[in-house]
Amino acid sequence: MLLATGAHGAQALARMDPWLEAFQDDCGVELDHGRTILYALSSTEGLANLYPFEGLGTPDAESARRLDAILTGGAWKVRGEDPEAWAAQCRQALEQAPAGTLCTVWDVFPRP
Repeated sequence: MLLATGAHGAQALARMDPWLEAFQDDCGVELDHGRTILYALSSTEGLANLYPFEGLGTPDAESARRLDAILTGGAWKVRGEDPEAWAAQCRQALEQAPAGTLCTVWDVFPRP
């Protein structure tokens, strides 16, 4: 999940390109760059409140299991061993994003 602050639409996506490339090049897995695709795009306003976080088994925790890394404020956060803590960190990143922040989620695929 990449969060771009202070940009909208094409400008925000352009700001994310270098970060996405850097992730693909340095994530520790050889990825098929040609298959990377934008999965979701939304303003962060209200995203953290879609579901109340109540721990494992909730929609927040289930969604967080599909995220491996978050870029927010120019720093990467990577999922650890505690899925509940990771879900809380994902929610916190969305809650603390400044107004006007754009959130994207990307599908990346390992090379066959």
